[in-house]
Amino acid sequence: MPQMKLVRARKPREGESPEDIARECIARAERERATNLYLSNLGLMALPPEIGRLTSLNTLSLARNRLTALPPEIGRLTSLTALFVVNNQLTALPPALRDLTALGELYLHGNDALSLPPEVLGPSWQDVHRTGQKKAAKPADILDYYFRGQVEAKRRLNEAKLLVVGPEAVGKTSLVNYLLHDQPCDPHEPKTPGVIIRERINVESWRLPGPPQNGAQPDAVNLNVWDFGGQEIMYETHQFFLSARSLYLLVLEARREDDDSILYWLKTIQNRAGDAPVIVVINKAEPPHELRLDEPRLRRQYPNVRAFIRTSCLPAGRGIAELRQLIHAVVHSELPHVRDEFPSSYFAVKEELAVRARQNDVVDVATYHSLCAEQGINKESEQRGFLRLLDQIGVVVAHTEAGAPDSLHKMTLLNPNWITQGVYRLLTHTAVRGAGGELDFKCLGDLLGDPQAYPQPRWRFIIDMMETFGLCFEIPHTGHQRYLIPEQLTPQEPDVNWPEEDAPRLRYDYKLLPPGLIARFIVEAHQNLTKKRTAWHNGVLLAADGCEVLVRADRDRRAVDIWVQGPVRRRRGALAVVRNHFAAVHRLNPAAAPQEKVPLPDRPELNADYETLLKMEAANRDEYWPDGADHEYSVRDLLDGVEPAEDRAARRQETRSADGDVHVMVNIDKKRQVVARDIKGSKLNLGDLEGSEL
Repeated sequence: MPQMKLVRARKPREGESPEDIARECIARAERERATNLYLSNLGLMALPPEIGRLTSLNTLSLARNRLTALPPEIGRLTSLTALFVVNNQLTALPPALRDLTALGELYLHGNDALSLPPEVLGPSWQDVHRTGQKKAAKPADILDYYFRGQVEAKRRLNEAKLLVVGPEAVGKTSLVNYLLHDQPCDPHEPKTPGVIIRERINVESWRLPGPPQNGAQPDAVNLNVWDFGGQEIMYETHQFFLSARSLYLLVLEARREDDDSILYWLKTIQNRAGDAPVIVVINKAEPPHELRLDEPRLRRQYPNVRAFIRTSCLPAGRGIAELRQLIHAVVHSELPHVRDEFPSSYFAVKEELAVRARQNDVVDVATYHSLCAEQGINKESEQRGFLRLLDQIGVVVAHTEAGAPDSLHKMTLLNPNWITQGVYRLLTHTAVRGAGGELDFKCLGDLLGDPQAYPQPRWRFIIDMMETFGLCFEIPHTGHQRYLIPEQLTPQEPDVNWPEEDAPRLRYDYKLLPPGLIARFIVEAHQNLTKKRTAWHNGVLLAADGCEVLVRADRDRRAVDIWVQGPVRRRRGALAVVRNHFAAVHRLNPAAAPQEKVPLPDRPELNADYETLLKMEAANRDEYWPDGADHEYSVRDLLDGVEPAEDRAARRQETRSADGDVHVMVNIDKKRQVVARDIKGSKLNLGDLEGSEL
């Protein structure tokens, strides 16, 4: 692995131009055979053609300059593996970039004139290297897309996705009808069973801001409006469809005082859609009903909330006109992708899919690939990127993630109701409930009930979707033939024969106990189910590390208690297994804001905050008097019941090391993986690579 040799631009002296500094750095890099050259933040307006002499260069950063073009000499950098040109003013790319055959990462974000959509650009360097969970877009795919647009006519997308979400019976469908069709609410409107899609709503009155250009009227934007059902059992299916590059209407009801479901929905949107804008609509706002929220706090906590607005769908239409104007403003100002330009071949495929959507619920990916090939879109990576875009704007529902089951890669949804209604039937079918939540794969035809809509070749897709999103799991050793749906477990707790005097070992207190959290936990922990399965809607009995673990949720207290019994020396190991399972579930439900608590051994209704105990131990405090207790408790004894002292000490040491100024030597292999080792006296630390230089 070659050692990195870095040349970085110095600060300019008086009278020097950015190009002078760039030439000086290029000359130095040539003399020293540098592998990395950073010319960031110089204000460069032109990259000197001498750059072509640096044939040993692996990394070139030109970030945050004022470049409008790159010289053709850049094509001589045949050893280059990473090129950063983020946040410049590029208006074109040179064909010579295609000569960089070793290039593994190309970052062109922040060059709007190139008209490269996010799906083509891929994740940023920070997203790729700081989290390690995303892969950079392939440079060849980016360049193929760009140069296709140079030879084909291009059209603006002028399309976006509006998702209407919220609890049950808050008037979402009535709100959509009033917004789109000026129809006041019908008090007899049935509940929405799945997702209603308002196809291609043409918002002619919602024009792009600004005066006409060249005498032409600004383009209108088509909104694909998705109206989600609010039944609690369907919440888990919503994650199939929530996406970025969308606008969200989160609808609450003014008649429900202290409605804390807003936290669940805001966090869910944040998890699935990042910083997508959200308008909070408080519907049914007719006197004397007035849901009061701490709006300033919610805005601070969720910066993507654009406004809180109160509406009524009665004929007077309180707030409806204001909401229309707000949607118009946000779509045009905060969804810039609606003005992205795409090659005409992309539009041909998109329009053919729209035709097929009127006749079919799904299309197999092989057919999609054929449609692409007919338009000259032949590279699989480009087809996959285009499919992601179609998913983002609401034309199809596709799962292109690496690691997803094969069945999800082989089929694309044209009608999302097809999957939601199928899943809903399985989640609510009396036969599944009567079987204790068990599902036999060969009986899916009877359960789904419509052989024309749900033929046998599509059954695997439904089950794999449910498994992928944690709605069911395969019962071990059944050869993918039997599954358990925890949502269909009995609500009645069985007799688990647990000693009443035994105090819980650990407790999770929740700000919001999400619906389906225990069901999701059972899916996550299914490999630890006891041989004779003991599970119900609010709890489960597990086997871990030679012990039995009882997990029981109390929805009224918004808490989950955990008991462990078995060999004393193994109880903490069993608890660690369960904590790991809960950690995975909590990552999917951060809105729950779980807090770990240690129940007091002699008064289990009281507890001590686990994080507080850790801080007290780190501060060498031995005793703790919890609120409501009548005596002090040993900090160490309370903590030792959860995890060993040596594990806690090791974690504290790791934290101190992470906070210290650790100098490292950084090497970069051919796959652009950053490798760091602690070395004394080095002048380079991780901040150089992760900070502003790139």
